[in-house]
Amino acid sequence: MKAYSLDLRTRMFSYALTHTVRKTAALFRVSPNTVHVFKKLFIETGQLAPKPSHAGRPRAISAEGEL
Repeated sequence: MKAYSLDLRTRMFSYALTHTVRKTAALFRVSPNTVHVFKKLFIETGQLAPKPSHAGRPRAISAEGEL
């Protein structure tokens, strides 16, 4: 699944500061858990940017081993 844009995260977080989690989730059509996750992320890191994705299968041979 693709990460939510930084713009959407920022708007959602700003709205959640003055409204309930349920109302925020309903307005932005996300789950209440998503709102909680973004709030927690901001408290822990001070940012709303998505974490880097490490999707996919890991390499069988490291870059150094391919020599």
